[in-house]
Amino acid sequence: MPRTRPPRPPIDALLVSERPLWPPAHGFARHGSEIARSLLAGGWSVRIASLERPDKRPPGPLARRWRAWPDATAQDIATTRSAWQGPLGPVRRKLAGHQGVTPDRVAGLLALVRRYRPRAVVSFGPHGAVLLSCLTKLQDRPVLAWYAADELASFYASCAKRENPLTWPKLARQAAVFAGIEASFGPSLDVVVGVSPTDTHRLGAVTRAGEAVTIRNGVDLKAFRPCRTPIKQPIVGFWGQLDFTPNADALRWFTQQVWPRVRAEAPKSELRILGPGGDKLRKRLAKARGVRWIGYVDDLPAALRELAVAVTPTRCGLGIKNKLLEAAATGLPTLASPPAVRGLRFDPQRSPFTLCRTPTEWTRGLLDAFARPEAARMQGLTARRWAQRRHSWMKAAERLAWAIETAEARLAGRPAPTDPRLRSEPESAPPIPMPASTSTANRHAA
Repeated sequence: MPRTRPPRPPIDALLVSERPLWPPAHGFARHGSEIARSLLAGGWSVRIASLERPDKRPPGPLARRWRAWPDATAQDIATTRSAWQGPLGPVRRKLAGHQGVTPDRVAGLLALVRRYRPRAVVSFGPHGAVLLSCLTKLQDRPVLAWYAADELASFYASCAKRENPLTWPKLARQAAVFAGIEASFGPSLDVVVGVSPTDTHRLGAVTRAGEAVTIRNGVDLKAFRPCRTPIKQPIVGFWGQLDFTPNADALRWFTQQVWPRVRAEAPKSELRILGPGGDKLRKRLAKARGVRWIGYVDDLPAALRELAVAVTPTRCGLGIKNKLLEAAATGLPTLASPPAVRGLRFDPQRSPFTLCRTPTEWTRGLLDAFARPEAARMQGLTARRWAQRRHSWMKAAERLAWAIETAEARLAGRPAPTDPRLRSEPESAPPIPMPASTSTANRHAA
């Protein structure tokens, strides 16, 4: 008789995404890869899979947990299609098809769930709710958690006011698509995750999922570390995905409204722009004085340690800005706009950032940082301590694990586990007034 293999022991979490989690060039990939590392460090058994095959495997321990997305059987395709039926079936098929996702592709997730029997399946990225749809009809199914991070329908709406009116129809279509995905695929989910109370509140209201939880972004505190010696040259830095609408808008405004004023007072100052993309903007800034467009860098932490000051003049978008956390972890004195710090918690009396609203405030803040380097360095150290206390990826992973355990208890009719950090950690006053809609979401805050 042929020998039968014993069933694999169940794992804690299967982490999935449409595009690979490596390299972590985009927000969803950064969240997914860092959460995976932290869950593994915390003792959870994890496997990782993506609908699209990565160009190369991730390094280190993540490579051993990566699994190829299986081809779907006819039965699994039929199961997935049945999950897309009902009154909203035509809407689901149109929305998913618009994003290039079909039941035939998604259905391979069923084979992974049978193979590894995870306690939870956590999907990352804007189409994560679509990926989880094939599992909603399973009788003994795992916890389904969508780590959405940003609430994209509101994000695109917020960008419209800063864009050319000719782009408004496109932005409106994008906002409608993602609102449709949230509303039509969200109600069967057990957990949805936003990165700020505003995002979480809106995700919870639209998806009507079992629980909406805020998990703020983390930062790699080992990679992003302070420079040992102060930088004396007046070098200002801005970095990120440079064709990302909020980043491109921020750079256009800053280089037009602020930077010429700074150069007039500090002719030796230099603005360094780091990150991929943004070819059109690069051509526009080619003749700007004191602007050095560096583009993509292999070692961002090392490049940041060459800066004296960081700027984040964001005017649109939602969520949490990773560049602010990276600047704080590097110990960089940082000037930021009020929209850039939305979603972050800190004591306004000991702010890790200097908030600037008008071109005059931006100019004065930069010139002051150049003139008082020791005071700027102390602000950077304050920011580093704040990042260590508030924004480690391990804390984010612990919060996700707690959300999964809470959903398990709710589905099983057991009392929810307690999280003492939620009661013992004081809620600092927000640095700026938040929209009234966020007040009901504070109960979700990490």
